[in-house]
Amino acid sequence: MMEFKSILRNEFADFLSLREAVLSKSAYAHDCHYLTYFDSYLTECNLQQKEISESVITEWVKKLSGKSSSIANEVIVIRLFLRYLRSIGMKVFIPPVPKVTDDYVPYIFSDDELKRIFTLSDNITDNKRQSNPYIQIEFPMMLRLMYGCGLRVGETLALK
Repeated sequence: MMEFKSILRNEFADFLSLREAVLSKSAYAHDCHYLTYFDSYLTECNLQQKEISESVITEWVKKLSGKSSSIANEVIVIRLFLRYLRSIGMKVFIPPVPKVTDDYVPYIFSDDELKRIFTLSDNITDNKRQSNPYIQIEFPMMLRLMYGCGLRVGETLALK
């Protein structure tokens, strides 16, 4: 069990015990991570009463950094905790979920890079330790399908 330090330590522990019952291990680990950081923030703020104001939450959101989707995920978990606090009678401000922007930047291969990739795949040597004897045929074909059709790896592997 996590060890929380803020005035809400018991509420954090109770909330996490509820979450543990319904989440996968990895989702539970994420919740623990986010809640631990939020508890540390509340400790830094020297929260003395069992209520959380809008200014406390707004300052916490401003301190978050990283990809917009990661920030949104963290806010979602803390919103669930805040809704739990509200359900047990505490006065808390629940922030909106920040908008997620698409911050993915694709890498575009040059013609020379593509030529090298296809040349290397066409010249895979037969290694006796390989479990798939058809790799020399399949791999170049898969790369060309992915390139020519815009398929993802999973979509290519699922083809029949």
